[in-house]
Order: sequence, then structure tokens, then C-alpha cells
Amino acid sequence: MDALKVQVLDALAQYHAAHPLRHGMAREELRTLFGLAPFALNQLLKELKAAGSLTVKGKWVALPTHRVWFSPFERVKVDVLLAKFVAAPFSPPSVKDARSEIGRELFSRLLESGELVQVSDDVLFRKNDYDFMRARVCELIEKNGKITAAETRDLFATSRKYALALLEHFDKIGLTARDGDFHKFPK
Repeated sequence: MDALKVQVLDALAQYHAAHPLRHGMAREELRTLFGLAPFALNQLLKELKAAGSLTVKGKWVALPTHRVWFSPFERVKVDVLLAKFVAAPFSPPSVKDARSEIGRELFSRLLESGELVQVSDDVLFRKNDYDFMRARVCELIEKNGKITAAETRDLFATSRKYALALLEHFDKIGLTARDGDFHKFPK
């Protein structure tokens, strides 16, 4: 194996040791670390992946042996936080409160794993609740052709803050498009 491949695998091992809760290193971070052009990085990753030396999932690169495990203490912290999301699925803790309760690394891991979905700078939901809300909003738009922030607020018995953050997120990802006070499916 050539020297660069060995260096990349060593860098990943060091990264996993320093950041055990992260899914892997971002491709861009790896590219910058070694000063590689995008094409060169893609070729290198393709070769290492074909050899079974690493895994690539979206923007993340990891050694195939890397697994994220919560310690018993971390698991308790995560479970306590997620219980708050279950108790108030449509008015959950803020990003700031969640991050401060469990720490930046655990919080980042929950976002990376998809357990939590951040829809704005301050609002996030559990993935199951987010999926439910998305389905219900889509149902109402299909039925009525549009939905408002007030209708969304009433639908989930939440506050305008959460309803508006959710609808603006849907607009941002292209699920809906804003038309005055209404949100509709894009044409």
C-alpha cells in the first residue's frame, strides 16, 4: 500500500480516537488535511473502499472497524434528554438547551445519526416526530392545497415558534414553497 493510503488510514484512526462519538471524518476535512484535489481524494477513497480499508457514507469517511458506542453514563444522559422530547414532541427542548444538557459531542452525534433533526437555529425534533409532522403537513396540503403557520400550530397544539420553524424548514428543503401567508407544494 502506498504511503499516502497508510497516512490516510492512520489519520482516520487518530480521528476516531479523538472523536469516538462521531460517525467519521468529513470528506472535506480529510481532503484539506492532505491538500488533495477533489478528484484525487475521490480516487483515493474509491481504492481504499474497494480494498475494504474504509467506509464512505455520504460526507463521512471511517475505518470499517469504527463503531459509536455510548458509555453507560452517556446513554443515561441521552435517554434523559430524549425522554423530554417524547414528553413534548411538538414543543421539545431548544437546540441550546439540548446541547448544554448533554454536551456538544453527544449532541452532534444525535444530529449525525439522525435521531434528532434540526429545523432552525433554535428548533429541533426527534426523527419520529419530525416524520409524523411532515406527513401530517403534506396530508393537509394535499387536502386543502395550502397550509398556514396558524393551522400548523393548531394541528400540533404547539406554539407559533415551532410551527413557523417547521414550515420555513420545509420551504428551505423544497418540500413546500411560501406564497404569502400560505405554504404550498412547489409547482
